[in-house]
Amino acid sequence: MVRLRPTLEIRRGDELVTEVLALPEAVWFQGHFPSAPLLPGVAMLALVDESVALFWPDDLHPPVRIEGFRRVRFRQRVRPGASLRVSVQQTQPDSLRFLVDVGGLVACTGECQVIAESVEDDRSPSRNGALPGTKGKGAMRRWLLRRRLVQRALATPTDPMLLRRPPVRVVVGLSLLGVSYVLGWPAVIALGAAAAWLRQPKLLLGGPIIYGLSWLVFAIGLAFIGSKSVSAGRALGRLLVRRLAEKFLLD
Repeated sequence: MVRLRPTLEIRRGDELVTEVLALPEAVWFQGHFPSAPLLPGVAMLALVDESVALFWPDDLHPPVRIEGFRRVRFRQRVRPGASLRVSVQQTQPDSLRFLVDVGGLVACTGECQVIAESVEDDRSPSRNGALPGTKGKGAMRRWLLRRRLVQRALATPTDPMLLRRPPVRVVVGLSLLGVSYVLGWPAVIALGAAAAWLRQPKLLLGGPIIYGLSWLVFAIGLAFIGSKSVSAGRALGRLLVRRLAEKFLLD
């Protein structure tokens, strides 16, 4: 399998710059996505991780290991064949700030927590496919970061529509969608429990009515949101997954 390998461009003082060619046959592009390949966001973090592991140590700086990422933002899509530039700068003794650009456009920014490690420690990041920032933090975190849903959310720039204050009709529509979910299976289950507790089987006749009402409220909510309700819902879902991943998986 072809891996992306950074090459050194600048190593000066507290600054490190590497270059990476996003080879189309690289393993990161396999299945992400079949019709329109994109470099996953987690792959850019892996390039930062490997750049630091390979080129950070010099006469004044001991080898370090990245323990976690924070304040990560993905801003541009990276397609096969693109040339990436990874810039790393030390801001604190245990903190590095990084920037990944593609074609002069900022693709990813963030910070990483590092700890010094001895030269004898051979746990070089990413050599066996391990994800950056996840050592000692559990197999579940690594497993989640490998999921396509999480990688897609991290690689997709935030829809500008979601950064603006939503109109009143959208707020009403989203509220109705939430109410429809409460009126759905939770209400039906509660009605069934009440029928069993009160020993009134006739109460179960209200189940289909409540469930049908939930779909009616759901349809009204979609009408309030408008014709772009499906795409807006997907964008909102990706944003939620991305925020959760940035908070709990990359920190």
